[in-house]
Amino acid sequence: MWIPSRIVEELANIQILEIFIDNIDDEISGPIIRSMLKISTKTVYFHLKGFEKKGYITFTKKTGRTSYYKLNLQNEDMIEIVKAENLRIITELKHGLEEIEKKETASGIRVDFLKPLFSMSISRNNPFNSVFKGSAA
Repeated sequence: MWIPSRIVEELANIQILEIFIDNIDDEISGPIIRSMLKISTKTVYFHLKGFEKKGYITFTKKTGRTSYYKLNLQNEDMIEIVKAENLRIITELKHGLEEIEKKETASGIRVDFLKPLFSMSISRNNPFNSVFKGSAA
């Protein structure tokens, strides 16, 4: 099946950003991304340069010929992307907990020990509270 190159490029964009978000405090190089995603070096550096130009990532160091980059948490667009990704993860966790509770009810197995993990995430100033409470923000 033929897939338009624009879709392939966007998928690589998303996957590379996810690597940076999942490793938010780490310096990441092109070879690391290439080996994780199994894409060409040219594709990796094409996207890294684009992210650097947008200010999503910043160059941190060069070791030999390898350049390292880190997520730029000073960039407002990147902050919003990270918030959205965190919200997506929290929503998936909440849905997963609901599914576990349904199975718990059906099977009689208790998983109450998981609930404190979610309640620790809820605080007065947490913008994601509405996800847990089921109310609109």
